[in-house]
Amino acid sequence: MEHYVLNKNRNWIALFLIFFVIFIIRLVFFKFASDDVYMQFRVGDELKYHQWAISISKGNLIREHAFFTSPLYAYFLGLLYHTFGQSLLLIRSVNLILGLCSVVLTYLTAQLILKEKDAILATVIYGFCLPPIFYEFFAEKTSLVCFMTAVSLFLIVRALGRKDFLSWMISGLAVGLASLAHATLLILPPLAVFHLVIVDRQKWKQSLSLITAFSIGCIVSLSPATLHNYVADRDFVLIASNSGQSFYTGNHQENITGKYWAPSFAVASLAKEERDFHREAEKRTNRKLKPSESSRFWFRQGIYEIRNNPVLSVKRFLRKFRWAFNNEEVKDTRTFEFYKDRLPFFGAPLWGFGLPALLGLIGIVLTIKEKKFYLIHWFLICSALTLTLFFVYGRYRIIMLLPLCILSARTLAISYSSIKNRKILLLTGLLAACVILGWFVYGNVLPGYKETYFSDYYNQGNKYLNIDKKELAFIEYEKAIAASPEDEWLPLELSKIYLREGHYSRAETHLRRLIKKHPLHSAVNELLCYAISNNIDSDKNTVENTTNQCEQSYARFPKSLSLMLNLGGLYSYSGRYGKAEKIYRKAIQDYPGNGDPVLALSKLYAEKMGDIEKGLDIINKNLPDNSSYSKLFIWREHLITLKSEASHKKSKTE
Repeated sequence: MEHYVLNKNRNWIALFLIFFVIFIIRLVFFKFASDDVYMQFRVGDELKYHQWAISISKGNLIREHAFFTSPLYAYFLGLLYHTFGQSLLLIRSVNLILGLCSVVLTYLTAQLILKEKDAILATVIYGFCLPPIFYEFFAEKTSLVCFMTAVSLFLIVRALGRKDFLSWMISGLAVGLASLAHATLLILPPLAVFHLVIVDRQKWKQSLSLITAFSIGCIVSLSPATLHNYVADRDFVLIASNSGQSFYTGNHQENITGKYWAPSFAVASLAKEERDFHREAEKRTNRKLKPSESSRFWFRQGIYEIRNNPVLSVKRFLRKFRWAFNNEEVKDTRTFEFYKDRLPFFGAPLWGFGLPALLGLIGIVLTIKEKKFYLIHWFLICSALTLTLFFVYGRYRIIMLLPLCILSARTLAISYSSIKNRKILLLTGLLAACVILGWFVYGNVLPGYKETYFSDYYNQGNKYLNIDKKELAFIEYEKAIAASPEDEWLPLELSKIYLREGHYSRAETHLRRLIKKHPLHSAVNELLCYAISNNIDSDKNTVENTTNQCEQSYARFPKSLSLMLNLGGLYSYSGRYGKAEKIYRKAIQDYPGNGDPVLALSKLYAEKMGDIEKGLDIINKNLPDNSSYSKLFIWREHLITLKSEASHKKSKTE
């Protein structure tokens, strides 16, 4: 065939200048990213792969269970850790190298399909596209996925031109490895075989030989993961067991928008999803399940919920399909726009995913009769549909970028030729396509919906809290609350942290807002009462208002031990010992095995009312023989000592 052959007549000066500029841009962003405080920690998938890689670097090559997610990056990272250490700077440097290699491979792949000038144009579109550069900042697998996708596409396209056994075996090895990095790339083997047999129409003996070579390569690459899974769980799992869970996550009835939305029984974390989904599947089936059985169960559950609400399912599917090509970087653990706002020059003179998506979609139509483009046509369509069946993240759909850039270059070349030759009809069609697809690509998929930077501030707060920089953590948490004021979970959790650290007024501020929305929320009432009872001063009005608030909460939840203790403390503080004694005795009656109300009543007698004997008596009557409540024993010994000292003084006086 005349296609799929590298052109040796290259414009080396243009190539050098383009690659130099692409390198400098990445280097500038690399510098800013390395200095930014929000990029000095790992979170979400980054953290999970980091912990996994540490374990691998120590020689733990086999997990306890079958792989739950694509394993290649963890082993790649583990090798780096074992050889060079765990520096974030190292990982970013490796990502930068992988990113530059992907640009080179884009050029080489485009050269196999396009003319030299068009191949250079495809390289420019890829090299100046912002999302790949953005994901190079972080210690996660996207840069490796981009590189392995580029390697696989280049080798397959080259093999289509060479048609020799070795080329097809090498391409099979590459595709298998790439699938271990991103399981969606498993669509490549059937597409490559289909193109070889149906489009190229080779003699069946030659086709069979090449398919055998390709299959051998794929099997060799995939077999370590499959064997690992069998050894770990005695279960056949080709790569990873999370496909059913991911399908359910993107299609369950609680997922209204189509974005990633963890079901109520699972925590939105790669580290915890495996456990939560497996437990829930075993709970619903009432039996022990292997990983593959759990995955199949969630596929069936997802299909059931799709059938149960077909209208929502269709809307959700169409939204996800648009997100596969949309300029919006769908919110992930890190928010694309957050860093775009933070980093100087980030975004200019670069473009987002939308430009190659728009031009690439037009390119599919323009090249519909050119067989040399069929492989990337099918790859794009199948990738988009596969992602749509599950859920779409910007870093998941990035495997589509290289084919889109090749088609974009073809679109621009045809457009230039049409302008030059004054093909008015074709230009009119191109303009109409730009308008229609422009809405599809650049229009908001969810009009009126605005992403917040909640998770970015919250994750940074967690990082500061983990390294004991509490005040900085509180600042980030407050930013997170301000970014998403409708969120009610974080203010409650932050209030608990404030209470633990003794910041009662800060906790009270958030809890008072929450109680207006949820006056019958028991935890909010208890925490608010605790906060304000520890935040009072000698002012009578303050004490009275605080007591009134706690009385209201107690009226709503008369069985709450926390409210009883807090209200009793307020009564004791304001000198209403009778009321304090009454509520403490009720708490002892309602919670006979709990030492807190016993201790509180004993202290009321001994410290406030000056009756050590009575304080000791209440402990002796309510202290079980097997009690492990150490505070009561310590207080009891203290009272015995005080009683002994009082008796000694009395005998001396006499």
